[in-house]
Amino acid sequence: MNYQSQYLRQIIDKGLAMGPHIQTSGACNTPTTRGNEAFGSVYKEFDGADNALKIVREDMAHGCDFIKYMVTGAMMNEGGDPGAMICTKEELQAVVDAAAELGTYVACHCHGKKGILACLETGVGTIEHATYLDEECIAQFLAYGNRSALIPTMGIQFSMAENLAGNTPEYMQKKTSAIYMKSVDHFRKAYDAGVRIGWGADMDRPTFDLFPGLEFRARALMGLTPVQLLKMATIDSAKIIHMDEKCGTIKAGKWADLVVIEGNPDEDISAMYKLPLHVIKEGKQFC
Repeated sequence: MNYQSQYLRQIIDKGLAMGPHIQTSGACNTPTTRGNEAFGSVYKEFDGADNALKIVREDMAHGCDFIKYMVTGAMMNEGGDPGAMICTKEELQAVVDAAAELGTYVACHCHGKKGILACLETGVGTIEHATYLDEECIAQFLAYGNRSALIPTMGIQFSMAENLAGNTPEYMQKKTSAIYMKSVDHFRKAYDAGVRIGWGADMDRPTFDLFPGLEFRARALMGLTPVQLLKMATIDSAKIIHMDEKCGTIKAGKWADLVVIEGNPDEDISAMYKLPLHVIKEGKQFC
């Protein structure tokens, strides 16, 4: 199960199925910790800094583009504590160093402040979620030269806090509703301070089907302009994952991966709250 996305990419690249360009990690690498059983084979457990190189090499051998690593507990694990750091700094540094040796970066699942600060110190590529971000964390992003990027997943937080789809377990709703608006405030402060921020979703399929574009809706609460939000979702994110020579803007020589939207999202971001009229891949209509 850990490498299904790589196999799907092969099928698409061979023309056997229609699909997007895929940049993917492999296993959801994690220390052994309480709550991992909630997602079964999604996680690949390992412990100790001395095992990091083998894990990273294994993922890269399967065609991964980057490495996924769990630094804190998860919101969706009933037994997990999203604020708690579950790895050691030595383990995290070993994963980062091993990835760098193979020419890639680490994307860290991380909610809690202690974990965020450890990610910044060790030089991870991206910090996913960063729910408990605060002013000290923002200052450290900048102190380390913005080498790590912030990837909020505000849509899923908003959905769970509001129980939009009507399927959020009570324990998840309690976890998210207490912190959501604080997160909105701190993400806006990070943006204003100049922290690099990319686009994340983390959306389950039933919620996506009900609320396409929910990440735009959730981030609109940050008070940013439509153009700022659109840039965050396109060129800013392309730069963060080192893909801006191929995508993120419309320019001769790039992929020409485009969506056609009904309305003017640069003036009214609610135009992004629905599915696009057309999807174009490499200049050809995809759907």
